[in-house]
Formats: sequence, structure tokens, C-alpha cells
Amino acid sequence: MNKSLPEVELRLAELKQSGAHAVAAIKAIREEFQLSLGEAKLQFAQSPTWAPEQAAAEQLHQQIVDASHAEDAN
Repeated sequence: MNKSLPEVELRLAELKQSGAHAVAAIKAIREEFQLSLGEAKLQFAQSPTWAPEQAAAEQLHQQIVDASHAEDAN
């Protein structure tokens, strides 16, 4: 990674404040900091700035999994 973690977090905060969505933020830090996709996704996932969005995404994912399992049980 070319930039330190605080610089990446600062950029993620700027992106969120400007109205960027998660995919755009990951793409931006990937390109700007020359990160692999995995590194960019990890930085995003660990970002305190984006924690509420991460929690909502995890909750939605779990609801989908639960619905799928319930459908399979029927």
C-alpha cells in the first residue's frame, strides 16, 4: 500500500461526505492508493466512517440468508 491507513480513512470520510456510495468509495481508494481489490475492500470494511453502512449490509445479508434457509425448509 502506498499510503498510510490514516490517509485512506481520511479519503473514505471525504468520499462519504461527498455522497459516494460504497462501491464508488472502494473503487476510488483502490485506484488512488494503488490497492488490490481485496485490500481496498478490507480498508472499507474496517473504516469507522462507513461502519453504519457495513452493519446495515451485514444485517441485510443475514436476512437474505435466513429467508433462503426458510424457503429451503418448506
